[in-house]
Order: sequence, then C-alpha cells, then structure tokens
Amino acid sequence: KYICISEFASGPIKQWNNRFGWEKLIQMLKLYGYEIVSISKEKSDLKGITKLNGDLPLSNRAWYLKHCDFFIGMSSGLSWLSWACNTKVVMISGVTIKENEFSQDCVRIYNDSVCHGCWNSEQHADKFTVFAKTLCPENKNWECSRKISPKMVIDKIKENNLI
Repeated sequence: KYICISEFASGPIKQWNNRFGWEKLIQMLKLYGYEIVSISKEKSDLKGITKLNGDLPLSNRAWYLKHCDFFIGMSSGLSWLSWACNTKVVMISGVTIKENEFSQDCVRIYNDSVCHGCWNSEQHADKFTVFAKTLCPENKNWECSRKISPKMVIDKIKENNLI
C-alpha cells in the first residue's frame, strides 16, 4: 500500500512551508505501513521515500495516482490530476480559500487561526499576476502553511478514515 505525494507547487506561496512538515508526516505515515511515493516533476530531497520525480510523462503520474490509497499535495495541478483519477486528495493549503478548489473527495487542511486565503483576496489580486518566489503579501513568512503541523494533517487523515 502506498500514498503519492508532491511537496511542490507553482511557487513557495502554495507550498507547505512548515520546515519539518514533510519529514515528520512521512515518519508518521510509515508507522501505518505506507510506502510514500513522490511523483512531482521537481527533484525531492526527502529521505525514506520512493522517488519517481523528473521529466516523466503525465500518464505515468496518473497511473500511480490511480492506484495509490490517496494523494497528499498542495493547491496544484497534481491535486487536480489525482482528483480526475478518482483518487482522494489531502490538500495542504493556507493560501487559497476552501472554495477555490474542488471539494468532493478532498480533505483540506488549513489553519484558520492564522493569516490565510490571500490568493483569493481582492486586496492582493495585483500581486499574483506574476509569481514572485519570495512573495508573502501580508509579510508573515507564509504563516498560512507554516503553521499547519504534521499532526494536523494526520488528524484530518484519520478523521476522514483514510488510514
């Protein structure tokens, strides 16, 4: 049994900016007997996972998504591809509001006690016309995702009976 992941999105603003989030989450998921398969185009530096990264055909990624137990990712194209493959998605996203993406077969993890949802804010619309690699519109160092803990992710996965 395996879970597909992608730790990347179109920029840091959409990624999980918890410094140790992925490492700790992978450790927790392995305790449940899962193999973790990284399917992003970008190279992963995570340890203890199967890496199917690189410039592979999208059909290869779709095959792995179709056969995994679920996918964990960001507000990104691979989350949409997973959903299109009828695979449940665990989406870690503080930058978008929950209505921004699909809701069916999607478990959203966000922390509404901190700054969140700037991607959908009219106040910041002009700042997203071009992706700036270091842009946090509120200058809060991406607290929207940084303050999502691995425990929050695991708790939501359990709450939705995915493990």
